[in-house]
Amino acid sequence: MTKSILFVDDDAKILDGLRRMLSEKRREWSMHFAASGPAALEIMASVPMDVIVTDMRMPGMDGAELLHKVQQRHPGTIRMVLSGYSEKEFLGQSFLPSQQYLSKPCPKTLLISTLTNALKSRDLLSRTSLRALVGSISRLPSLPAFYEQFSEELARGEPSIAKLGSLIDRDVAMTAKLLKLVNSPFFGFPGKVLNSTEALNLLGVDLLRSLILTLTLFDSCTVAVPGFSLRLLLDHSLRTACAAGRIAEMEGLPDKACKEYATAGLLHDVGKLVIAYNMAEAYAEIIKRLRDGSKSLQMAEREVLGATHAEMGAYMLQLWGLPDSVVDAALLHHAPGVIEPGLNPALAVYCANILDREMLVIHPGYFKPELDPAYLRHAGLDQRLAAWGQGVRESCMRVQDDEAQDPLR
Repeated sequence: MTKSILFVDDDAKILDGLRRMLSEKRREWSMHFAASGPAALEIMASVPMDVIVTDMRMPGMDGAELLHKVQQRHPGTIRMVLSGYSEKEFLGQSFLPSQQYLSKPCPKTLLISTLTNALKSRDLLSRTSLRALVGSISRLPSLPAFYEQFSEELARGEPSIAKLGSLIDRDVAMTAKLLKLVNSPFFGFPGKVLNSTEALNLLGVDLLRSLILTLTLFDSCTVAVPGFSLRLLLDHSLRTACAAGRIAEMEGLPDKACKEYATAGLLHDVGKLVIAYNMAEAYAEIIKRLRDGSKSLQMAEREVLGATHAEMGAYMLQLWGLPDSVVDAALLHHAPGVIEPGLNPALAVYCANILDREMLVIHPGYFKPELDPAYLRHAGLDQRLAAWGQGVRESCMRVQDDEAQDPLR
């Protein structure tokens, strides 16, 4: 099916250049062009758009105002910025309503690949209403105690990057939002950044302070769903991160790859935050349907929502421009899909997630997932499971000991 993309820029030469640059995609994309924000909204009132790509500095209605209006009126449309304005303050205005940010001049290959990946994300979530819900999200719940301690450390004269990074690494929402920011092509950092300490070192404390003030990059908020505990979800996410990183370490992967696996583990359940914070009644109904132990979480989610937390989390992470390895781990952490030889983050997170669940004392009425050894056989790693289990138990026990002594609990 042809995808519709709207480009908005008050400079006619820029729009003409985009027409020429993207002419080879005419059979795949239905491209529309508008010279102002009001003209763009008029087009969108009659023609549904999959993606809008706008400049920021435009007379009358600027790009930030336009994207806020699009977020309100057409939340299912993917929102992107393509701007030559490089001031960090202007990034602050666009960060919340936009899902990705590109800087002018943007190479043709980067623009096409970014649009292609953004459009591909729509295949992860078939229901239009759920895409609209995820598209409207600008906040995710962070544990207040983590946020408060992070704010206190950042306010110090010389805050510790290591301490700031360790706090972010314990909070799914803060990690996701930081990686969305630092992986934006706006900053031009080489490669993909996949751990918080590296992200903080690249951004620097001064820039981080200004972004937190202008973006409300992190904030604390609560979730009121009977039977749901943000603290328990974060504990499980942290243990899964440690377990996935430990599996990568045991297979001799380099340190950077181990951190990638750990980040994938930390974010694998971000879809639960999306549902719990934005669809409290639906989440309460999902929990209710789990209590007799006859169905898995995915079954209950599909009955209530028509989609799973894995699909919703992966959709959001891909919208935000996070690396494919993190997106795939979120999508496939209950079933890794087509297995190729060797280890990858999705398979490691699948194993880490279930191994952690096996160690927990789960209420006897609830469905308990079991690891399917066929996945490991297809990957040629079935002989490694026993060793992984021991390594994961040791790493998770260390995490549990740290949690027991954690003053933030």
